[in-house]
Amino acid sequence: DVYLLAQVTDDIGQAVVTGALEAAGLIGPQPSQLPPQRMLFCSTHPGKQSMVRQIEPDLHVDGDACTVEDLRRFVPQLLWVGTEGAPASGSCAASLVEFFHSS
Repeated sequence: DVYLLAQVTDDIGQAVVTGALEAAGLIGPQPSQLPPQRMLFCSTHPGKQSMVRQIEPDLHVDGDACTVEDLRRFVPQLLWVGTEGAPASGSCAASLVEFFHSS
């Protein structure tokens, strides 16, 4: 299963993220889209960590190096996506395209 977890500050942020993903055709009822119920939202860093731990993913992808570091004991494979400030553990890539094309 694939879940999308977004850290937002309020309901407006949640609506913006949801709207952007719907407009891009990523969320919806089609087999190639993510079902809306698989979108998860939180407002704090500890909340994000807790949700990830509850889902128990095989792979967690994040743009926050601190989150990757904090989850290293709980998630078998971590991927940090970014170009600066890489975490001490986990895989790193400048983009998801780079990661999946090199795998």
